[in-house]
Amino acid sequence: KQWYQRRVRVGDAIMVTPVTKKGVTKREVYFPGGLDNIWYNGETRAVVSREKGRKDVPVTMDTIPTFIRGGSVVVRHLNVANSTSQTLRSGDYIVEVYLAADKSASGILFVDDGVSVDTISKDMYQTVSFNASGTRITSEVKLLYPGYNNTNTLREIVISGLEKAPTSVRINESGDDWASQSYKDGILHVTGLELQMQKAFCVSYES
Repeated sequence: KQWYQRRVRVGDAIMVTPVTKKGVTKREVYFPGGLDNIWYNGETRAVVSREKGRKDVPVTMDTIPTFIRGGSVVVRHLNVANSTSQTLRSGDYIVEVYLAADKSASGILFVDDGVSVDTISKDMYQTVSFNASGTRITSEVKLLYPGYNNTNTLREIVISGLEKAPTSVRINESGDDWASQSYKDGILHVTGLELQMQKAFCVSYES
């Protein structure tokens, strides 16, 4: 098969390139997009490509090569339960921001109760929109199902693609130092958060 038949796109943000041959240690990957398009390694969160074209990337038996397009915000669960409904009820979140060349990113989290059917047609769901621009990350909550209460907490935020370490990080415009931060190789990791996903928030940082 051709290279373009050996990759799977999951929405606009995620690209998966499975390895199907035994003993393979590298994989040719085609990264689509323009000259300023950035792709990140989905596991290490490091930049893997800054331009359109093919590139050999190392692979192991322990991971599936997954890449995130710059300009995307991806939300993951920190703790995964035995079922989707249990995870939705008890799984706290980590928000991963993968900056584009212009330092912007956006994404949407869709949440329902994990049990009901036809939740979209019945407006029984919640969406959280994330937007990164400059040195600010904000969220906007739209709750279409008044009876649904998402009590899960945002515990961590990871920002990839920074050029230098921030000197300060502010949560909801507060100077209170109740979160921890670390920076290495262009990646800012903010932990110790206790932000309710059903409430809008703002995270800003200065370099």
